[in-house]
Amino acid sequence: MKQGVLLTRPSVCLVPSTLPAAFIKANAQRLNIRTVYVLGNNLYGSYQKAFEDQQEIQIKQLPATTLLRLLKFACVLIGLKLTGKQLVFFHECCLPTLDVLIYFFRPHGLFVPHVKMDSWQQIPAAQFPKSSTFTLLQRLGLLGLFDLRTSPPVGELPREYAMVMRRYPSQIQQEEHQIVCDQRYSQTGLNSKNVLLLLGKSCCSDSQQIMLMNQIVEIGLPLGYRFYVKNHPNPLYRVEFQHSSVSEIDPLLPSEFIQQTFQLVIGVSSTGLLNYGARAISLVHLLNMSADDLNFCLQHYELTQPGHSIQFPQDWASLKQLIVTIVNTGLNLSAA
Repeated sequence: MKQGVLLTRPSVCLVPSTLPAAFIKANAQRLNIRTVYVLGNNLYGSYQKAFEDQQEIQIKQLPATTLLRLLKFACVLIGLKLTGKQLVFFHECCLPTLDVLIYFFRPHGLFVPHVKMDSWQQIPAAQFPKSSTFTLLQRLGLLGLFDLRTSPPVGELPREYAMVMRRYPSQIQQEEHQIVCDQRYSQTGLNSKNVLLLLGKSCCSDSQQIMLMNQIVEIGLPLGYRFYVKNHPNPLYRVEFQHSSVSEIDPLLPSEFIQQTFQLVIGVSSTGLLNYGARAISLVHLLNMSADDLNFCLQHYELTQPGHSIQFPQDWASLKQLIVTIVNTGLNLSAA
């Protein structure tokens, strides 16, 4: 399906993360979006902040418990069938209960995957945790609808598992999505001397991230940089970084909606780095990761936005040179 699908009937969004927020905001009119259902209280806060200037779009929070959420999904999909409204979903976090309901109710709508799960390893059913959802789908003979995948451990968190829907019904169109760099970061001469640290758990220990970020701050402060930290919106994935000279940005605010401009944006494996073009720096090569974990992080960026411009310094010296170059020239990194 080519990009630019136009939905003429009102639509409802279901979102499991902040990643689609900018897309929804930019395409609300084209996709006729009236209501956005979000998972979790923190996500509700993020979307409230992001859409405070678009009061015509209702932000609603889905129930916290699995059973009540399942019933809510069913009510929403039945409502769509009865009213002729359409479903828009993004689904990078994988919601098998919603997938099964879409399979049975077959609402009309649009699927826009913001993150593909191809970089996660496919595994047999015998290696997948026997959760209540897995057991139920297995007993109902519906497990064949899904690929079973796993990721490397993220920070101190255990390995993650996901059930990925193989194919949606024909009533669901698909539109490929590519993150578009904020145009403010494609220009030269951006001399704000502000640095944004995008933090979140990755395939390394939190202590490694914290130590490296502290070193960067201590190098940048004498050069006139002002540092800001934006942590992951989900408390489970936050890195507890604190520095007396670093200002904190509300972690619930999606990074795409930060009004300040930054000369550099530094992180490890945050998807948000893709919004900042060649001014974004990933530190994956400077941290103690296995070859498989490093490849997993690099693949994540390439699958999400092929041909992206994120910088990957190979060692401490090249990272320091990148920082010094920007301070001295004020040029776009790709031109420096």
